[in-house]
Amino acid sequence: MNIDCINKTANKTLQDMLSKDLKQFKFKDKENIIINNPSDFKKLENNKIDFNLDYQIQDCIKVVLINGELIKELSDKIPKNYYIDSINNSKSLSKVACPNGNPVIANNTANFKNGLYIESKEKYSKPIYIINYLYNNDSPTVVFPRIFIQCNNNSNLKVIEHTVSSNDSELLNNYVTEINCDQSSKLEYYIFQTPSSKLYSTGNVSIDMHKSSTAKITSYTIGGEFIKNYISCNLVGEHSELILDGIFLGRDKEYINNDTAIYHNAPHSYSSEKYKGILKDRSEGSFNGIVYVSKNSHNINSSQYNNNVLLSKDANINSNPQLEIYCDDVQCAHGSTIGELDDDAILYLRSRGISFDDSRSILLNGFVNEITDKISIPSLKTNLLKQIANWMK
Repeated sequence: MNIDCINKTANKTLQDMLSKDLKQFKFKDKENIIINNPSDFKKLENNKIDFNLDYQIQDCIKVVLINGELIKELSDKIPKNYYIDSINNSKSLSKVACPNGNPVIANNTANFKNGLYIESKEKYSKPIYIINYLYNNDSPTVVFPRIFIQCNNNSNLKVIEHTVSSNDSELLNNYVTEINCDQSSKLEYYIFQTPSSKLYSTGNVSIDMHKSSTAKITSYTIGGEFIKNYISCNLVGEHSELILDGIFLGRDKEYINNDTAIYHNAPHSYSSEKYKGILKDRSEGSFNGIVYVSKNSHNINSSQYNNNVLLSKDANINSNPQLEIYCDDVQCAHGSTIGELDDDAILYLRSRGISFDDSRSILLNGFVNEITDKISIPSLKTNLLKQIANWMK
């Protein structure tokens, strides 16, 4: 099925949903704007856009997207170990992220015109660094980035997706990423969002995991006017293993929401989830996570935790980790914490001659290090820690 046919089918699905009461999806007002706003995308002279990132990752294969379109002249040469190209008429589209019952996915599927396809052919150590640049210098615009990642049998793939945006005008971002992990494949997928203050974004990452596949998905969100991320992980093969982690940092009046769903649909599967949030000023955050264990999925081991620190009395966080279990022979745990920095710990550090600001940074770095220590790409870890340190100033 080509893109035009996919667009038309998804548009009908979307219109059927929009004609009904959407309260069941619990959309915020700004998310409703993205879902209901018609596309006003203008063809931009992408190859003439000059952008510089202070967040460069070294020793990677750079792939540049501008408003969801692959720009080959700005990207690195692709080694033979990978197949990377425009998404065009990929037969895999909408197989992992199904638009039925999900307006966010349906809206993207009805409107995207291009995208990125990545396929790992074998084991290869050099990561792929996707620069997902969102740009507009005129009036508010809706963009629909689309990415499909195929991890073949026994392959090993590392991907960094870095979303940045211009600050020239309001951008509405409705993205979808589909990932398929075949048998015994290994994936590390790092999602970095460091957008401008004028970005409104809602989107979905969906992943299917087959027998003996492993995936580590890590999400970092720093800034953005309105950010709502959905991540759905379907463990459909025995002995599949998932690590799902996240850090989100909010300031001013920013809103950051993470909704995650982990479906254990096969026995002998494993998942670990940990999200950590730091909010200050009048920012607002939300974490909604569910671990679902189907009827015949015995010998499951799953944990889910969300920990948050509020740095001001006006910051707000809602945390709702959930378990839904239909099988007896499982090990599942979940929990949530919301608190402030430990005054005694700050006092102790200050008694050792450390300033208040430095004391606070030490404690906050210790809070997020449980996530950042898992990063296996040295230059990525260094740059992320720099971004976090700058945010804490």
